[in-house]
Amino acid sequence: NRQTSPPSDAGQTVGFAQNRDECPVKHNNGAVGAGGVDACPVKHNGASAAAFNQPLDPSNNMPASGNNLPLDPSQHKTLSTERASSHILKGTTAGGDGTTWTYPSPQMFYNALARKGKLGDTSEDDMEIIVGLHNNMNETTWTRVLEWEAAADPDAPAPPVLSRFMGRPTDLSPKAMFKHRILGHPLPYDRHDWTVVRHDGTERRYVIDYYHDESRASEEEGSGLPAMEDTEAVKSLLVDVRPAVDGIGSAVERAAMPLRRAAGTSAFVPLPLMPDAALREQVAESQEVWRGIQEGNKPAPPLHSAGAREKIREAAEPAPASRNIPTKEADARTNTGGRDGAGGAPEISRAEADALSKELHRISESCGEAMMAQRGCDGEAECEQTTVGLTMCLASILCPVQHAAVVEALGRGEKEALVDHAFGEATACVNAVNRRAETAVRLHPEAFGDFGDDD
Repeated sequence: NRQTSPPSDAGQTVGFAQNRDECPVKHNNGAVGAGGVDACPVKHNGASAAAFNQPLDPSNNMPASGNNLPLDPSQHKTLSTERASSHILKGTTAGGDGTTWTYPSPQMFYNALARKGKLGDTSEDDMEIIVGLHNNMNETTWTRVLEWEAAADPDAPAPPVLSRFMGRPTDLSPKAMFKHRILGHPLPYDRHDWTVVRHDGTERRYVIDYYHDESRASEEEGSGLPAMEDTEAVKSLLVDVRPAVDGIGSAVERAAMPLRRAAGTSAFVPLPLMPDAALREQVAESQEVWRGIQEGNKPAPPLHSAGAREKIREAAEPAPASRNIPTKEADARTNTGGRDGAGGAPEISRAEADALSKELHRISESCGEAMMAQRGCDGEAECEQTTVGLTMCLASILCPVQHAAVVEALGRGEKEALVDHAFGEATACVNAVNRRAETAVRLHPEAFGDFGDDD
């Protein structure tokens, strides 16, 4: 958990508590009830108002349904929450449960990239293409798995179902290692392990290596957004699918595949072991990508460590109002060309400074009462309540997407941890804009008039 402190800037108010027993977030659909649809995101027993943890669905260890809300302060455009149904049969027993796996929405995918620190220069505008490629890649993988399964048991009365899967991007499979070190093949950019359940209840684990061949990339219009079912659309995506050698049975299946292909009893076409000339030229690039994957997947420090707790507190605290010149570190966090708090030197245009000045005026008009309540609070519980009320007011102007996520989570009756998480991201967004506004005041004081003089 992280403690919330009153941010010093921004928004249209949703209200704040008149006493410490009320919820500082005003609900549009009636009274506040603990644990219900109108549950309050603030704990009235003095606990922290914001939590960094994100609840997971224990059935598949994936983010819970609430992850379909905008939960990262970098987001300032609304993304689709529509989820596509795959053609991949789902189940943990023979025959499955009659359903298929569902792909993440653009919003869920964005949240996942942000949570793992992998957004880079990816924007909300890229998500439709990214999700489309992701879905097509998985459909292609499943098609290859079914081709292998059909060859292994052509008389099976029912197709297999996908029981579970695991991404293992930092683990190089023995085959990929052999291809790279001995045959000079590029490294894969990803690896998955998929476990299927066959009609007789037996399980088979598949190892899948994903390669990219830039020489096969298409420049045709629309090629970047393939139809989900078109498994031949993305020719630059190379998928190497085979059963893992987990026992004698899978070893025999792998040894028998060349014989089946020679006899014409299998439609499965494996990737060539030897790279062609175009692939050999991409080895160095694949090594650079691999190093980036290893670096990007280093585990984060546990939240219970003293260092992690201090970082959380630091991220939640606004800059002191008396400080006119941000530190280099603060500037680095606020250079985004927008509001995402990414790194780099500050580049705030006069137009953006003017926009921030207008937002500050809106804040003074809409959130003045909330500011006064926060400044005059007495005691930890009351100050916590007024802080949350002020934060929600500021977020409604500065971070409307994150503000809407909190309101939606409350309205949908999401779990308390999810509501807390949404509120924590709204707080982080407000603080990031606050730091950016401080930089704008320094670079363009003329845009702020009285606000600049007060600072």
